[in-house]
Amino acid sequence: TAATISSRAFCDAVDRAYKTLIKEDK
Repeated sequence: TAATISSRAFCDAVDRAYKTLIKEDK
């Protein structure tokens, strides 16, 4: 469903942002 796709995309975006923050911190 569209909700599932949005949820997946959101999780992926959060994961990327989280990794980016870690890289910037280090």
